[in-house]
Amino acid sequence: MKKVLVLAMCITALFLTACKSQTLTVELEANPTTGYCWSYEMDVQDVLVEQKQEYVEANKDLMGAGGVQRYVFGAKNDGTVVITFTYKRPWEKAQSYTVSQRTFTVKNGEIISGAVVETKVD
Repeated sequence: MKKVLVLAMCITALFLTACKSQTLTVELEANPTTGYCWSYEMDVQDVLVEQKQEYVEANKDLMGAGGVQRYVFGAKNDGTVVITFTYKRPWEKAQSYTVSQRTFTVKNGEIISGAVVETKVD
């Protein structure tokens, strides 16, 4: 049976389900109607691989309502990776934005959750 690790983050709270898994799902509160969007960088390549990325609306009946940006990663090779997620308007250079760093370790093909650091820059 395939195990799944789900990590959900919103600006004010972090929910982490810690368990070993082959797949990691990161869910970040988002509202693309504001122009803000999430992007990420990994400090090490070939530890995790992105399998899917999607935006899920919270309420399809409410115009401009936020939702969740969902990223699904799979284990590729053993090692430790820091994923830095940034929430900002891509065309703005020095405006406020949010950074969320998550560290994950892959061992024997299973993802092990690690540290989470969140920063809001104004």
